[in-house]
Amino acid sequence: MKIGKAVLIGVTVVVAVVGIALWQVFANLDTIVANTIQKVGSEVLQTPVKVKTVKLKLTEGKASISGLTIANPAGYSNPYIFTMNDIAVNIDVSSIRENPLVFEEILIREPNIFVEINSNGESNLDVLMKNIKASSSGDSKEAESQSGASEGGDELKFIIKKFRFEGGNLKVTNQIEPDKKIDQAFPKVSMDNLGADSNGATAAEITTEMMQLIIAQATEAALKAGVNKAVEKEKEKLLEKAGDKLKGLFGN
Repeated sequence: MKIGKAVLIGVTVVVAVVGIALWQVFANLDTIVANTIQKVGSEVLQTPVKVKTVKLKLTEGKASISGLTIANPAGYSNPYIFTMNDIAVNIDVSSIRENPLVFEEILIREPNIFVEINSNGESNLDVLMKNIKASSSGDSKEAESQSGASEGGDELKFIIKKFRFEGGNLKVTNQIEPDKKIDQAFPKVSMDNLGADSNGATAAEITTEMMQLIIAQATEAALKAGVNKAVEKEKEKLLEKAGDKLKGLFGN
């Protein structure tokens, strides 16, 4: 076999292998995106994040995500703290091969928030916020470092022009007063130009900023619904009991 012909065959084989590899990537792109959401979300929130399906239409600049769940931190009864079954994403097609990747809009429709207050008066939202702060500290940067770095070492960043979290429902249960349950509409959350000031933010940074605002809004809504009254009442009871015990020590 002549050298030129052998080289040509070798190049053809390499091209075919690369072609098959790229086809496999694009054929499984939905799964890759779902796995990335689960990985980054779980690392930032320090509780399991799961996605049922992701459907991408890159030529149209659209994506849909269904069945996204965020597990409740340990010690709380409901399996989830958030469920988001309908997420629509509009992508700036011209940015698909660029860094940062630009999202025109992310719309989360009819999410559910399950707030729980334990017997110590600590909510699952408090725990989730602590997790976020811990994961974003200087001691824990793994989520950012693995959230989309290219072979050249440039980490993929994002800009989100519009983020909407609307039509939600808030359910509150309280171990202090288990018979009193709250079930009400959740106020709309809006954020614009996430990551724009810094020419893009990492997946972990974007997730942290979104969740911090949503948790703050959920906490405010729960407090307005009256959960703090039950907590304060229980604290007063505990202080009274502690006072009686102290009186007993001194023979009063």
